[in-house]
Amino acid sequence: MCRHGFVLPILSLAAITLASGCTREAETSPGQMPGEATISSEQDASTYAAAPYLGELGNTVLYGDIWERPGLSKRDRSMITIAVAQAQHGTGTMREHIGLALDNGLTQEEIAEVITHATFYAGWPGAVIASTIAAEVFQARGLPPVEVGPPAPPVTESQFPDDVFGASLYLGELMNKVLYDDVWERPGLSKRDRSVVTVSVLQALYYDQAQGHIRRALDNGVTPDELSELIVHVVFYAGWPSGVKAHGFLRDILESRGLLMP
Repeated sequence: MCRHGFVLPILSLAAITLASGCTREAETSPGQMPGEATISSEQDASTYAAAPYLGELGNTVLYGDIWERPGLSKRDRSMITIAVAQAQHGTGTMREHIGLALDNGLTQEEIAEVITHATFYAGWPGAVIASTIAAEVFQARGLPPVEVGPPAPPVTESQFPDDVFGASLYLGELMNKVLYDDVWERPGLSKRDRSVVTVSVLQALYYDQAQGHIRRALDNGVTPDELSELIVHVVFYAGWPSGVKAHGFLRDILESRGLLMP
């Protein structure tokens, strides 16, 4: 199997869908500065008509507090939110936050890499949705199509032993050759950013693999304070139980490493 043959279709999809017709112009609330996350009054009236207090909480708590906390950059928060929305197939949230991510400093290529990376932890259907919506947002802003980008540098050592997946050797081969030797090594995102995306998706989906990737995130330069903020941020898009589970993992890992809780 070609080393990159399993990854290229995802990024090719992003490039192909960029040629599709625009369905909606990018919207900015009156008085909103680029990168400033707010819910417009029009959106309040339509989206939260059946639950107006939810709209109030969105403005005062989610956007007025969580998004403004200094523990993570707006760029990181956008990256996290896109990954979680993709994992949950959240089409409305995805459209809003891809535009906001561009305002917050993520490039088209970085957004394409976030979508590609999240695919291997959240599945292909969400990737198709995310890629299609991203193409529409990019085109609405008059941005050029995304190119596939350079291949990953060669890796000489597998991340996992070949016998980890004894019941499915091909799955183990794909994990080594595609996920870890290729996707994780692609230069479009740093290892630190890939860990942020991975932990966010695994928390949102309540997966136990979040524990191992919290360890890997610490090794890749994500600080305990940043992981704490990440968990809080994801709670508002994936629910409280996801945060309780992820917090337990972080607490145990920090204690095992002799690190202080944030």
